Amino acid sequence: MKAAARYEDNFFLRLMAMPGRWVQGLTTAEPDDDMVEVAMTAFKAVLSENRGEVSVR
Repeated sequence: MKAAARYEDNFFLRLMAMPGRWVQGLTTAEPDDDMVEVAMTAFKAVLSENRGEVSVR
């Protein structure tokens, strides 16, 4: 990925980097409203279960 970014005009390097960029595009997509709602519900459940505990990591 670094080499493809450095040498943008090299077709072979851009071709080799394409699968990584496709995966990056999938994993960095903005969440939709349903995903955010599920995350907030899960976070609230964890907070209510661990209300008195303090964990240092």
